[in-house]
Amino acid sequence: MDNTNAIRLEYSNLPDKPDLLGTEELEDFIDLLYSGMEAYEKAREDGMISISDIVLLGSFSVNLFAAVNGASAALSEAMDLTDEEILDLVDKSDSFELGNNCPKYRQLVKELLFKFQTFSLFS
Repeated sequence: MDNTNAIRLEYSNLPDKPDLLGTEELEDFIDLLYSGMEAYEKAREDGMISISDIVLLGSFSVNLFAAVNGASAALSEAMDLTDEEILDLVDKSDSFELGNNCPKYRQLVKELLFKFQTFSLFS
């Protein structure tokens, strides 16, 4: 058996996905999550979160508008994710300052996206 057949056999149990939707709107949602996490990390750097930390929500509010604007498409995109797209979305954390909790935040986003992917396989 050549490598081409082995690859086909490996993926033969997965449903066909003839028209992949991409991740453009879902990226906005992931940016929203990571910018919220970044705002939280920056706010707690001094040991307490206070009203003066409201300035840190600037990036979050910009991402909130984009995420809400494309929310319905983002859900469809989430249900059509490939493993590679999930890893690319998780890697968006590199654009944010998430401090020592970065691995935890990355894991949270990865689990959320894998749950959407798994749900779509069984629905």
